[in-house]
Amino acid sequence: MHCMGPVLFCSMDRGTILSRLEQTKWGAMLTCEERVIFSDYLFLVELEKDDIVYIKGEIDRFMGFLVSGQLDVYSSLVMAPDDWVGLVPIKNTFGHVSFLTGTPRASSVISKKDTSLLILRHQSFSVLKKTRPEVALRLMDIVVNELSAFAKTELSLLVDYIDSE
Repeated sequence: MHCMGPVLFCSMDRGTILSRLEQTKWGAMLTCEERVIFSDYLFLVELEKDDIVYIKGEIDRFMGFLVSGQLDVYSSLVMAPDDWVGLVPIKNTFGHVSFLTGTPRASSVISKKDTSLLILRHQSFSVLKKTRPEVALRLMDIVVNELSAFAKTELSLLVDYIDSE
């Protein structure tokens, strides 16, 4: 197992990144111009099976976009079968909260097969905010909406659970 250091491949080629961004959920939400601008702040990472993306408790401010492959999420450092929480849906993002707040990771994430990710580091986002604040604002709007939808789903599940007791 490797931890996002010894990756299979890493690219900062704009054309490659742009085509991969278009394969994500965000690709459909952004205008063509926003995708072109945003692609300058991303990089592509290719992981092998069992590479660790991050471990619970780490402080590493990046957000990922799953282009292809499979990422499993665990509630512990050990990543035992009993600690499996779920998986990151293909074309979706992950790591929002630590990206925004700088707080330690609340889970561990590992690739379960060869996987392609687009990564947005917080440092890159800080540059984007200064150079293209309108695009940064649009990205923040998407993140907030995704977190809001997640929170509503979790609240609904809790209410259903309480009602069933």
